[in-house]
Amino acid sequence: MELTNQSPAVSVIVPVYNAASLIGEAVESVLHQNVNGLELILVDDCSTDDSASICASYAERFPDTVRFVRRVRNGGLSAARNTGLEEACGESIIFLDADDAYLPGGIQTLIDLSRKYPEAGIVSGSFLSGSVLAEEVDGRESRARVFEWREALEHILYQKPGLDHSAWGKLYRRELFEGIRFREGRWYEDMEIFPRLLMKGMKVVHSEKPVYFYRTNPASFLSSWKPGRLDSLAVTDEILALLADADPKLVKAARSLRLSANFNAFFLSTFHDEPAIADRTWQVIKSERNFALTDPNVRLKNKVGILLSYIGRSPLLAIAARNKKYR
Repeated sequence: MELTNQSPAVSVIVPVYNAASLIGEAVESVLHQNVNGLELILVDDCSTDDSASICASYAERFPDTVRFVRRVRNGGLSAARNTGLEEACGESIIFLDADDAYLPGGIQTLIDLSRKYPEAGIVSGSFLSGSVLAEEVDGRESRARVFEWREALEHILYQKPGLDHSAWGKLYRRELFEGIRFREGRWYEDMEIFPRLLMKGMKVVHSEKPVYFYRTNPASFLSSWKPGRLDSLAVTDEILALLADADPKLVKAARSLRLSANFNAFFLSTFHDEPAIADRTWQVIKSERNFALTDPNVRLKNKVGILLSYIGRSPLLAIAARNKKYR
């Protein structure tokens, strides 16, 4: 969409698919932000429940704020987000998943940080998680940390606490998405796009102040077995290739993320009868473990896994068998 003098300051993009029971709470969380110059774009990805009618109702009731877009075919989360990006008129972009919500004042916190740090291309806040949206939010202020883009990318690739690669809970300068879209037809789309956004060279600001509510769901993609969970292997391979000619520190960090993804996929593929993938990921683990063991930035739990791998597959699998995330 072309920007005009009347363009909204912020576009909030919400991909919607069969979220009739929760989309109302997500929408209300944005409408109650009391932020001027905001547009809310609801992108229905061919839902088969009442999601579309609920979204249309909000657009009818709040025509100055809510826009409803319905895709002609189901394309998944990335496709719906990309549709939202094409429709967005705001100078900045915010993403919200249909089963989550922004905490009271959360969007204003992100806007205030973006004004305080105009050099930042991405402004990030922390999140709360649970099954029920909290009525009261911790109002304590938190100091913001400013990252150079390489520092931010290294932090994310090593999976350090705080700043992460989730698309939601962040405010993006619109120009970051010029020539960049979410990769459609593949999972781990947030992980895949984030390095490409950061490599545009803008700074990142992160505050530990909670701005977002992430709803835990035992039936969600990351909480249950689906073959798409193995897409992390292709994504981390691509990230390593993308950074092959970059700063050696980033290459080391990308190798660490790739090893972590192969550990995870090794467990998943073993427990879900994918022997070829289990064998392939085991070979990656063996080829990378010496390098990772000497890297001081690799997470402790990954180093424990590495040490166990020297004994063999059985100790690793015995421990993982107790972990429900691999079921």
